[in-house]
Amino acid sequence: MYKIPKGTRDLCGDEYTMTNRLIDVTKQEFAGAGGEPLDTPVFERTNVLLGKYGEEADTKLIYRLADEGGELLALRYDHTVPFTRYVKENGIKQMRRYCVGKVYRRDQPSPGRYREFIQADFDIYGEKQAGMIAEFTCLNTVRRVLDTFGLRYTILINDVRNLKYMLETAVGASEWRRVCPIIDKLDKQTFDTLVAEFSAIGLSDVQIAMLKTTIDSSKPMLDESAKDFKMLQELAGGFGFGDQLVFTNSLARGLDYYAGFIWEIKLDGVAATISAGGRYDGLLDGPCVGISIGISRLAAYMPPVASDWRDEYFVTTIGNVNILDKMRIINKLQTKGLKIRYALTSDDKKPGKIIGECCQAWIRYVVIIGESELAVGKFIIRDLKMKTQADVDIAEY
Repeated sequence: MYKIPKGTRDLCGDEYTMTNRLIDVTKQEFAGAGGEPLDTPVFERTNVLLGKYGEEADTKLIYRLADEGGELLALRYDHTVPFTRYVKENGIKQMRRYCVGKVYRRDQPSPGRYREFIQADFDIYGEKQAGMIAEFTCLNTVRRVLDTFGLRYTILINDVRNLKYMLETAVGASEWRRVCPIIDKLDKQTFDTLVAEFSAIGLSDVQIAMLKTTIDSSKPMLDESAKDFKMLQELAGGFGFGDQLVFTNSLARGLDYYAGFIWEIKLDGVAATISAGGRYDGLLDGPCVGISIGISRLAAYMPPVASDWRDEYFVTTIGNVNILDKMRIINKLQTKGLKIRYALTSDDKKPGKIIGECCQAWIRYVVIIGESELAVGKFIIRDLKMKTQADVDIAEY
């Protein structure tokens, strides 16, 4: 039976158009922020990918490929790790880069989650960075993408330094990294449903109760985090989106490589995260901040594409017109860079039927090659949007 794999999508028509519109705007904003495009293979050496996304990813999320050509390979699960491989392999000391492409996660897909999806990344590596300007630059770039489409959103922020301090000092969790992947589930599950998982990694009832109290707070526990967040809010306020920043102690992204501020962006009224990122200096042994947009996920929440006339031309004939004459005029139109459609038979439908089908498909122009017009070196272009018609001289067109 022909059936698409779970966690994947076919894109056609308006969905394809919207997705590519979103990609185009994202690339424009990433490039406008100084990003240089980088495209990497969809698979990497397995040892490059392991140990970067947490224990669960290594055992459950990575698509491993068969040993072909003497290399153990796996499909990339994000663009960040391939970026670090590229930087280290080529000895790059400084780079702003963006990448848009498909990534793969061997997940059990649920509504809104995919195993193959398009992701867009923007990273700033190796530049001298004062205050929170690099973090702000990443957030502002994605903010501009969302504003282009009139979307309303909230930017949830935490600091890994604050998270570590909170879990080690207030909760007393010596292996605080093991707690983070469970806290990361709080956007989909309640705290009470996760108590058994906290207990399984060794937290006592007292520690679990303290954990609930601390993560419910909206204020950083670490003074340094509070100071940096205030600066980030002031920067964002100067660009009109300071109110969208919300600090939360319950944000704990599952990635092992983050070491500073982390964030997730959610559309208002939508539980799913559509953008995320943070600081990960340790992965590249230098200052590095990055942000990603889940293009596939965001496209699903975009407003419908408004129907509008397409600047396309449908070529048809009336009367006894030789197919070679029809193709000769089609060649003239294509040479001018016009988008041309035509039937692949020598007999065309009646003009009224053709015009009706073009109106349904929002094809703006119909080129009519009539036997009598052709005899005097002309053809007709009908503009269905403006409801006008013009005779065109073949020799001069």
